[in-house]
Amino acid sequence: MYEERRGTPFRLCFLPSQMQVGVEKYGYSPEKLLNNYRSSFLRNAYGSKKVYLPLNDGTHWYLAVVLTESKQVHLVDSAPMTDRNGNRMKVVGRMMAFLHDLFEKLYSELEKMNEAPNIRNFQLIIPDKVPIQENGFDCGMWVCLWMMYSDAMNGYCVGPCNEVDRMMLALKLVGCPQNLKLEKIHRHALEHSSMWKDMIRKDMVLMHGDARI
Repeated sequence: MYEERRGTPFRLCFLPSQMQVGVEKYGYSPEKLLNNYRSSFLRNAYGSKKVYLPLNDGTHWYLAVVLTESKQVHLVDSAPMTDRNGNRMKVVGRMMAFLHDLFEKLYSELEKMNEAPNIRNFQLIIPDKVPIQENGFDCGMWVCLWMMYSDAMNGYCVGPCNEVDRMMLALKLVGCPQNLKLEKIHRHALEHSSMWKDMIRKDMVLMHGDARI
């Protein structure tokens, strides 16, 4: 999803969910994350009009969307809670301060004429008419749907989540080049498929008594 969208009139940057963990839990510096993600997630960072960053408060996923042209940061949440909104906004503030430093490092490294966006001072906004999840476990799905579709729909009114969305996302994640277990999953899938073919063949032999099946 970090690829530049075909047919999209501006560049989009999709940052990984583990970025917050690296920053807040392990104290990663902008230099370290730049080295880790330069050729992948940060490939489209320079000149991006929208930057998507998934965030987690310990039990719940929500999304920060940086709009560089309007100088805003949208906190998009499928399950806003009065007693947790303050903490979530603080997390957004800390991560935006980090992104500010990260983008400054990136822009200076590229030696471009344009200045890095002053993300630290962008206005934090909670958008209206954001759909609310109907259960206690779909927050991650909502974040993924917003990242996949909100730019095309020019808003956050996507969803609701359904089984097709879940299956499509599962296939995307399994087939993603960054999936370190892709080879193992593929091997097990082939073994499983072969096992089922053998079982079906044996059942057909028992039913029809034809060893040539």
